[in-house]
Amino acid sequence: MKKYIFISFTLLLFVCNLKAQTGFESFLLADKNDSQQLIKAYFSPRINAFKSALNNGWYHTAKTHKPFGFDFSINLNSVVIPSNSKSFNLSGLSSINQPLGTVKTVSAVGLENSSIINVNTNINNESVSASFNAPEGNSGKYFSNTISTPIAQLNIGLSHNFDFMLRFMPEIKPNNNNESLNILGVGLKKEITNWFPSIKKLPLHISLLAAYTTMNVNYGVKDRELPSGNASGLETKNGLTAFNLNTFTLQTLVSYDWSSFNLYGGFAYNNSNASYKTLGEFKGQYEGNSNSITKNLDTTNSSKFNSNGFSSTLGARLSLRYLKIFSSYTLQEFSSFNLGVAISIK
Repeated sequence: MKKYIFISFTLLLFVCNLKAQTGFESFLLADKNDSQQLIKAYFSPRINAFKSALNNGWYHTAKTHKPFGFDFSINLNSVVIPSNSKSFNLSGLSSINQPLGTVKTVSAVGLENSSIINVNTNINNESVSASFNAPEGNSGKYFSNTISTPIAQLNIGLSHNFDFMLRFMPEIKPNNNNESLNILGVGLKKEITNWFPSIKKLPLHISLLAAYTTMNVNYGVKDRELPSGNASGLETKNGLTAFNLNTFTLQTLVSYDWSSFNLYGGFAYNNSNASYKTLGEFKGQYEGNSNSITKNLDTTNSSKFNSNGFSSTLGARLSLRYLKIFSSYTLQEFSSFNLGVAISIK
């Protein structure tokens, strides 16, 4: 029963943090290059937070299982959002009115307020304009300084001090059928304690770990019609923004394991990449000199996010026979907390 309560709680946290990101499609009213920069800057902190979460929580001990031993765990990775990631500034945008030389607005993880963005461009050699409210962020209601991701993980002992690790979250659709998320990851842990005979009598374990995770996130775009009259606006049909994230981590692990308690930590190199593309039919309406002018908006290009860096982790685990309760903190650009429970055999 306690395990089901924990699973329900972690899913509740995640659903609260995966509130639908609406309004970002209005960026498409800007010229194509500008809209790509705006969308990338808007979503970049959320993508970085997800990437940090995916590389963490892989272990709660450096010790490996005996052959065919296993543990099954439910982890909640909560990434702390840096304050400087809750808004962004962009300069050099050709179609955006920038009285102060830059555009400043909230990001996808920022506060739930926004600014008005004015677009000035040309269609068929005619000067046109449009204005819209910049999209709101996702902060301000639930756990406004964190993004939480629940993950299930199965570790199975192999021969020669290896553990095979599989982590997953089946596809969930927290808001509607146009929004979904799923996670799949694999990893391998190799204990190398026997390489150091001098520590043989200590409850100390040392391991190497390599893991890869992929995550797919879809944000639906609500259908809407063009405004009446000469007003500017956007028409959307079957809109969807699809994100694909891939992360790789290589870690060195150390743990002190006693019968009912252990301390563990590690140092990691992390590499991540992500891409997004916008699908659907989008039409923009602009204010002309006398009448409104419409055009189909091009969303064919996708953007890529790449990052790499190092992180360090420190954690503790309480062992109640087969039940393990663990928590850790990882220091990195987007630092994170990990909390989990596991059932462990052998």
